[in-house]
Amino acid sequence: LPTPGPWGPLGTFQSPYQRTDGLKKTFHFRKVTEETLRGRRMWVLEGIARVGPTTSPATLQMMARVKYYVDRKDLGIRRMTTYSADGRETIRCDITHVKLDGKVDDALFKYTPPPYAKLMDMTKMQEAE
Repeated sequence: LPTPGPWGPLGTFQSPYQRTDGLKKTFHFRKVTEETLRGRRMWVLEGIARVGPTTSPATLQMMARVKYYVDRKDLGIRRMTTYSADGRETIRCDITHVKLDGKVDDALFKYTPPPYAKLMDMTKMQEAE
């Protein structure tokens, strides 16, 4: 069944397979090395943004290159880092405290934004991609 995809167009759902297809259209991936991250062996994959109709100018500027750290044992992504066109790190997302096949309380999925949060309309950026 499709699951919510944080990278999908607004209001849509993507399965992991759909998300992978989208990444392959946007980036050319290769395995660059193996490293240890928090005591676990990782494959490090690097993606270079493809220039073409499926890649927006914003992606080329802010996410010219991405690195994924993939756990060799369970194939889970444990770190995702993006780099701008000039090589600066723009985003780092670490996935920690992973439990596979555990029970998850539905209350964990309720989110109330803080009162100071600003609403941003990302529609135009999503449409450009």
